[in-house]
Amino acid sequence: MTESDADTEFLRMIVQREEQASFTMPIDSLIILSRLRNERRLTTIDLARSVQKPETVTWPTLEKQVEAGKVDTNET
Repeated sequence: MTESDADTEFLRMIVQREEQASFTMPIDSLIILSRLRNERRLTTIDLARSVQKPETVTWPTLEKQVEAGKVDTNET
């Protein structure tokens, strides 16, 4: 898989999610999903740095992605 293939797959997933939910995904959510797609295991602190917001603001954004089934929080 080339990098452009991965980007296309990611874009498809985002567009599908936005169509299902009838809303545009916030940039913080896109950044979080992109980082997790590339790095798999990150802390909330890592993600907070990426979105340049406090961890207390980042956590609810991450939690929404978990609830939507886009992020798995298992430690395995």
